[in-house]
Amino acid sequence: MIVLLSVRFFPNSATPPYTRNLTDKEQNNIQAGIQYKTIHLTDEYFSPLIIRKALMSAENNFFRFNHLKNHIVGIKSIDELIEKYLPLYEIKYSYSEGKDINQLEAHEKLQLLVGVILPEVRKAIDRHMPQITGSHIFRPKSLSSIFQQEKNIYLVSFPIQDSDGETSDHAPDERAKPQSSHDNPDLQFDVETADWYAYSENYGTSEEKRFVKFVATQIDELKSRYKGAEIYLIRNELDYWLFSPKDGRRFSPDYMLIINDAENSEMYYQCLIEPKGGHLLEKDTWKEEVLISLDDESQIVFDADQDDSQNYVEFLNEVKEHGYKEVKCLGFKFYNTEPRSESDFAIDFHNRMPS
Repeated sequence: MIVLLSVRFFPNSATPPYTRNLTDKEQNNIQAGIQYKTIHLTDEYFSPLIIRKALMSAENNFFRFNHLKNHIVGIKSIDELIEKYLPLYEIKYSYSEGKDINQLEAHEKLQLLVGVILPEVRKAIDRHMPQITGSHIFRPKSLSSIFQQEKNIYLVSFPIQDSDGETSDHAPDERAKPQSSHDNPDLQFDVETADWYAYSENYGTSEEKRFVKFVATQIDELKSRYKGAEIYLIRNELDYWLFSPKDGRRFSPDYMLIINDAENSEMYYQCLIEPKGGHLLEKDTWKEEVLISLDDESQIVFDADQDDSQNYVEFLNEVKEHGYKEVKCLGFKFYNTEPRSESDFAIDFHNRMPS
């Protein structure tokens, strides 16, 4: 990204130091004495210490990390801003004799940064990197456009021999252990017998495997409640994302439960669920808040935008013609068995599912 910023510096003065109107000749003489050079926000012209100090005081805290991360997706620190992003800005610096950028005192460079350069950088960020937030608005897309029909997941295991000389695969990471043949009866579940599970096997954390077993205990009740509906549990391997409406942070809920009454068009429910280990409950509270807010705050919109492709417009029309009486996006509390309990999630699950 190259942004051209036109900068003229008048040291130690908020406005150009003119006290009267100048004649054309005087203005021409001044213009003739002005020199130009292209500079960058690098240590060739500004020390990192001065840049950091300027960032702390410029533009009413705009450049503080907690605010800036809402504009620059994935930025990890102010150091990254200084080293990676600020050097991208190209600055046209105009100066009079004796005020070359390399001749300025430290306090003059600080004044130049705070009063002139960083305000222009902020304008460029506002223009090209507007603050990112999530939205309560959801638009339908075909399942096949989000989830791949086949997906390779690479896991680590190695063969070991028991005392009888028989060889078996050993997976040091729980995520690499298939649930169908798991050696722990609390986690073992024959996934292939579950016509409601979208894949032939389930790999994941112990909490994710417990969640799949929990769903297995609920399927009959769900089929009874939503008679005739198709019910599928889909493992979300970074295919589908949610964005926080507060600050734009994103995450990928582990599971999506689809309840689709395709025959009678009574309902279509998309249920987003995140099994969570106890050590992450506090850290990921914001994700749980986003999930819980979906029931009351999410809006399903079927109207096309002017930028939509013709194929997508036709897809929207097909969905509208299907005439579902109720379409909802639902979220739930984290599924956690320690320090919470499965019954805690079960209560929330039953309370939030439409009757």
